[in-house]
Amino acid sequence: MSRREIVLLVSRAIAILQLIPALMELIIGVPQQIYLMLLPILRAQAAFPGVGSSTDFLSILRFSAFGFSLARIAVQLFAAWLFWNCGPTIERFLLPTGSAPAQTVEPIQSSLPS
Repeated sequence: MSRREIVLLVSRAIAILQLIPALMELIIGVPQQIYLMLLPILRAQAAFPGVGSSTDFLSILRFSAFGFSLARIAVQLFAAWLFWNCGPTIERFLLPTGSAPAQTVEPIQSSLPS
């Protein structure tokens, strides 16, 4: 296996390690945060029909947490995409130029007569 193939394999493994938490957050965390943002609005509309959205501090805090969560997911997906493609920058990151080339070990031949 060449050094380029090893770097590509490691790069794709890192991409998968970035992709899994991003998808977990997208599938589990985002719907939960949407529900938590809508919960005060739904309660206010049930108690007082015709009431609009809630503008209290907690709603603003939940909305900003939702925005940061989406930004974190976007960064993780972008990093996964970069590592999956494994361009020259990622290759230099994973395999610095000063590193020694991997030495191959030749098999030891038996000294016994056959």
